[in-house]
Amino acid sequence: GEAFGPGGAGWLRLSYAAPMAALEEAVRRSGIAWTILRPNSFFQNQHMYRQAILEHGVYPEPMGTIGVHRIDVRDIAEVAGRLFLSDNHRHIGQFHTLNNGHDLMRYSDVAALMTEVLGENIVHDGSKEAFFNAYAHMGDRGERLWSFFEYEKANEVVWARNDFVERTIGRKPITLGEWLREHGEQLLA
Repeated sequence: GEAFGPGGAGWLRLSYAAPMAALEEAVRRSGIAWTILRPNSFFQNQHMYRQAILEHGVYPEPMGTIGVHRIDVRDIAEVAGRLFLSDNHRHIGQFHTLNNGHDLMRYSDVAALMTEVLGENIVHDGSKEAFFNAYAHMGDRGERLWSFFEYEKANEVVWARNDFVERTIGRKPITLGEWLREHGEQLLA
């Protein structure tokens, strides 16, 4: 069978995912010391849904029912900086899955959390129509992104929480709820 996931043959055929896998392969073959950080989804991606949330009260993410980890890019940057500056070289030649250790959430859970934190009724709509209404401005990139999401739904990975980020940065990573409280005004403005 085909290998799916970063670096697998099925992954490489996806126009949206191919650059990530190709870059990882180039780094591994470069001969330089490397460490690859693999976050799943960024809190900051919520800004992409701003228009759909404001105009329709819809969180238009077309993913499946298995939870996805999200993480703040500031925590990713702190991990990268600490690893880069570390005297401990055990991370060299390693892949690290990054998540905040607690936000393994379905998209319907994210919509419910947004409703709670932002005080606005927001529902999840994973339909193709809702997606293309939200991503119409992307043109062909929206089609490629839809293909990526369809692939992800068909090959859902069961993500596992881990404490790598917490151990590396020496504190609990930011939660999605904390991030929404910090950035809610921007999402609703």
